[in-house]
Amino acid sequence: MERVSHWVVGNRCLLRAIGKSMIFYTFLIICTFPQAVLARAPSAPPKMGSATLEDLLQAAEEKPTPLRRHPMPDPAAVQKALKMLEEVYKEDIAGAKTPQKKQALAGRLLADALEAQDPAEQFALMQAARQWAVQAGDVAFALRAADALIERFQVDRLALKTEVLEALSKTSVPASPIEIAEAAEPRDLVSALRGDGLAVVAEVKRASPSKGPLRPDLDPVALARQYESGGCAAVSVLTDETNFAARPGDLPEVRGAVGVPVLRKDFVVADYQVWEARAMGADAVLLIVAALDPADLARLIDLAGQLGICPLVEVHTADEVRLALDAGARMIGINNRDLHSFRVDLEVTRRLRPLVPSGVLVVAESGISSAADAAAMRGLGVDAVLVGEALVTSEDPAALIRAMSRGRG
Repeated sequence: MERVSHWVVGNRCLLRAIGKSMIFYTFLIICTFPQAVLARAPSAPPKMGSATLEDLLQAAEEKPTPLRRHPMPDPAAVQKALKMLEEVYKEDIAGAKTPQKKQALAGRLLADALEAQDPAEQFALMQAARQWAVQAGDVAFALRAADALIERFQVDRLALKTEVLEALSKTSVPASPIEIAEAAEPRDLVSALRGDGLAVVAEVKRASPSKGPLRPDLDPVALARQYESGGCAAVSVLTDETNFAARPGDLPEVRGAVGVPVLRKDFVVADYQVWEARAMGADAVLLIVAALDPADLARLIDLAGQLGICPLVEVHTADEVRLALDAGARMIGINNRDLHSFRVDLEVTRRLRPLVPSGVLVVAESGISSAADAAAMRGLGVDAVLVGEALVTSEDPAALIRAMSRGRG
């Protein structure tokens, strides 16, 4: 997953501990997360009082003084600010018993944060706004509020996104049985990738962290239909908005437009995201071994199976192959990209393919840009290749897929 994956690899402990080390969140966690959060259409930003988050951010951006990124405030100063907030917002906190009132409180906290001059007070207000948005079930607002915090403080976007998702997964299941039942019956990705010849998983993405914009004006449905006309076995859809310019409707729209399985590709680190993938219609979900503890990996693989979707477990080293197999992976993606140096080397597949036993499906990822590259991967015994940039930027992606999958029956 390119440059952002470097942070994931180096900070797994932070991803797991982020929600546990900051004790000043405690007074904020009062109620549970509504089960119907995923039922709302994600295209429109949630309302916070009389203004959307975009309204508030736009107002902040129109201030004559540019915003500065402050270092992380001293915890003691934040604790002091939180005690002050508890007093100032005492009545609002006591009355925030419904999602609507929690929404209103989150909106007021964020609006006040944008006006605050003291960094510790601003930090405390933004954290509080984000936490109340989570309690109200406004996932999109919570993530965007985190973005507002990132603009002003030296904190990591991925860590904050992970914290929100982990908080959601600990409060309650994010999709009701009715929502899951109404989601389309999953298509079997494993079966789709097996067979004669080489299967192609064709990827839809507008941008990448290392290359920047690839096709900003990309129409995901039109591109996915081109992929399918070329004979792709499955479509991979990036759902990370920050790093890949994804949009909320991309995966559901692609899923409704094609007849092949659809893989959700994102930095999945919490149960919530697997439930979310199922509810949005994904047939498979990517799990990166380097980003997860063995126990977490095994749990997410099991959860995906329970929900009827296929986990594609990504590895880059021999140790990660072992961890994937021990966790129960039945479909392994070998990433040819070194997540530390970002160098792409197709020899990674040559080294790791013999370590995967028969019966486990193998997908080669990254660096496959031509029919010759695909043929080389086929010669190593992989079942499929996942191709992104080469197809997104191709003038004739259908023809490229046909060339890559030549010989497939």
